[in-house]
Amino acid sequence: MVRAKEPKLLNADRANRMLEAATYEEAAKMLTDSGYDDMSQMTTKGIEAYLTQRREDCFAELEKSAPDKAIFDVFKLKYDYHNAKVMIKAKATGQDAKRLMSASGRFDPDTLLNIFSEDLLSRLPETFGTAIAEAESSLARTANPQLADFILDKALFTELRATAKQIGCPFLDGYVAIMIDAANLKTAVRALRMGKDTDFMAAALIPSGSIDISRISAAGDKDGIAALYASSRLEKAAALGAEAVSGGSMTAFELACDNAVNAYLCSAKLVSYGPEALIAYLAAVESEITAVRMILTGKREGILFLDEINSMELTAQAKLLRVLEDNCIRRIGAKEEKQVNVRIIAAVNEDPESCVERNKIREDIFYRLCVLRYDIPELYRRKGDIPLLMEYFRKHYNKKFHKQIMAYSSEVQDIFLAYNWPGNVRELKNVIESAFHNNHTAILTRNDIPNYILSRLAVDTMHAEDVRGLPLHEMLARYEVLLIEDAYRRNSGSLTKTAAELQVLRLICADRSNAEIGAILDIKLPTVKTHVSHILEKLDVKRRAEAKTAAKKLHLVPEEL
Repeated sequence: MVRAKEPKLLNADRANRMLEAATYEEAAKMLTDSGYDDMSQMTTKGIEAYLTQRREDCFAELEKSAPDKAIFDVFKLKYDYHNAKVMIKAKATGQDAKRLMSASGRFDPDTLLNIFSEDLLSRLPETFGTAIAEAESSLARTANPQLADFILDKALFTELRATAKQIGCPFLDGYVAIMIDAANLKTAVRALRMGKDTDFMAAALIPSGSIDISRISAAGDKDGIAALYASSRLEKAAALGAEAVSGGSMTAFELACDNAVNAYLCSAKLVSYGPEALIAYLAAVESEITAVRMILTGKREGILFLDEINSMELTAQAKLLRVLEDNCIRRIGAKEEKQVNVRIIAAVNEDPESCVERNKIREDIFYRLCVLRYDIPELYRRKGDIPLLMEYFRKHYNKKFHKQIMAYSSEVQDIFLAYNWPGNVRELKNVIESAFHNNHTAILTRNDIPNYILSRLAVDTMHAEDVRGLPLHEMLARYEVLLIEDAYRRNSGSLTKTAAELQVLRLICADRSNAEIGAILDIKLPTVKTHVSHILEKLDVKRRAEAKTAAKKLHLVPEEL
């Protein structure tokens, strides 16, 4: 039965075409080829009800012929724990929890609400009931919903692993294990990027994975994390995670984690008989329903982004809270209220718990909005994302301004990667827009970049993470390199030297050998020789001594060197 249903699953090509569809109606009609009813005329509530029922019908049909009904509990557990998070936060703010609860878990929402409100948690499975009590106590004690979520997430995966072991299916147990390993790897990488201590990591990591959490906490740095996951299914993801810690792309890293889990599920295709095919199909159905819900809801009702809500007046926050609770608005000048249903994404530019403590964010609206939380590091902490953003904005402004700018010069790329972007992505976007207005060629060059970027680059770099903790003499040496680079820009714009070549040139002028240069800059000897060769060629000299003289004449290095 499962093998016959697999070809009807939503494939990547159709999902992409839905995303690119001009209207909600067009996207909805594309689903009919995958066995869905025509949802083009459904309301948002109708979409939610239909997708929930479709999932339930699919699971009920397969459960009739499943060899072990407990397999389905593995896919129901997350909805129970989601409902627990909703109940706890709703109680803290005095809000109605039921409309945000899912009916897809083991327990009916009404039953679960009654158990929770009547303090009858002993009627629930021990792990689940204990976790609810601990999470509620943590939220009341710390006013930090993230800690409450940590407690429930740990309990969820603990119960998942126990259920899988009880069923006795190695494939299912492995599926749960790799989900835990992937979740812990993401946590470790995020913690290292954000400079969190081992206590934070220990509190956030989930036990019961194939890699002990004490080993993850003790790994210490990005290289330790990468080595810990070497030779596992997450080896590639861990390598990208190590890059992400130093500013590489988090998007690529997290995608690699998800791909590793999916690759494990795909191995079920090699098994002709057994529960493997059923487990993989149920996971695919879950992913499909989630994707369809996100695409259609987004196109049907849209998404409202509230930026820097910590700057919103408290009176306005109170009005927003009423909108969130009642789903009703009244336009200026109107006499009647209008029903709305929109997904809310809110952002703050400060620590949210601190904002609550300082009364910059109402406690009740904070709990109401904090369902799924993501801490996004500053742009300078994730410089691997800069090339991706540069390319995105290049295409965006080409289309907007009807231009045909094909690329950025290598020097512009070096500048953008060296600069620390205190204004984050918004500043990067505005700088690129400014460069488009200044440019009249096919390539964006240094001359198109606003002057303030170049003038502040040296100072900003001194505040970058890569100089913190260094001995004073090394910090001064690096700052001197920045001054040399600035002198080069001002006095020798006709040459095309990279920052690396300027560093090597300074050390040549300080009478350092190639081996010493390699050790100081942490680069291999052949690379040093290549840089030296390029420097001699660009200065039109044959010897290192001549290079020193030429560099001083061009004011590329201080006279005292």
